[in-house]
Amino acid sequence: MTAFSVRTIPPRDWRKGAQATVALMAAGADYIVGGVLIDAIEQDVYLVSCPDILVKQGGWSVWGDWQYAPVDIKLGKKPKLDYQVVATYHAYVLAHTQGNWPHESWLALREGRYHSVDLDQQLPKFSDVLNACLFDLRCEVAPEVFIAHSRCDLCHWFSQCYQAASATSHLSLLPGVTPARYTHLKAQSLLTLTDLAQAHPRQLAYLPGFGDAVAEKLIHQAQATLYDQAIARTPHNPDDSFILSPQDLPSAEVELYFDIEAAPDVDVIYLHGVLVVNHRQQTEAFHPLLAESP
Repeated sequence: MTAFSVRTIPPRDWRKGAQATVALMAAGADYIVGGVLIDAIEQDVYLVSCPDILVKQGGWSVWGDWQYAPVDIKLGKKPKLDYQVVATYHAYVLAHTQGNWPHESWLALREGRYHSVDLDQQLPKFSDVLNACLFDLRCEVAPEVFIAHSRCDLCHWFSQCYQAASATSHLSLLPGVTPARYTHLKAQSLLTLTDLAQAHPRQLAYLPGFGDAVAEKLIHQAQATLYDQAIARTPHNPDDSFILSPQDLPSAEVELYFDIEAAPDVDVIYLHGVLVVNHRQQTEAFHPLLAESP
């Protein structure tokens, strides 16, 4: 049986974490969990990388005949481009730390899947992202906030950005407004909720990534948000202005609202919830059917 040394870097100041990580790498630890890597690229600008695991491999580095490869653990089933760009970033900073590029950079995905990132293929995209970040950092004016729903909720700055977007009712808060679609909306001078709510589907349907169904849905989303009221989606005359007034949805004296919550990383649906709204008695009661363990 082969003995392996696994070292974990405790949460702490990132400079101290980097010092501890380099010490473990120099000592040849087989696995380093929660390591911190730093590369000073200019005065007062540092690249800080925190791969989930650093794995010792054969090769060479500033410490001897071994080197390390980064592993990032993700909840997704597929190696998304965002994941691969970050994995390339880990490899980039690691290369400056150990004096040699790692053989590979790995993604550990759901269901025990591993993906080796093609670093040569991803380097151009990573360089674009890094240069864009450095450009924003050097600007005196902060870049426009955009809430990307599939990405931003995992970011440490999400709350601050969400507050900034909410203060201006930014269109990225609407479901379905992706970065690509937002670019086309800006080109049409549709910059506010009011602008989009008053638009006609014909104005958007021909744009790339829209079509009739998407155009109608986005405009309905803007109208519902602007009026702060649910809008019943009904068939319309193509010649209509398509500016809807708030409409009441079907209602009853007692209404039931059903919700499901899940934890995709463990493949569990853990909540079936029912909200009972009693208009006769002016009461609301929530009834959760909750699984407290898988």
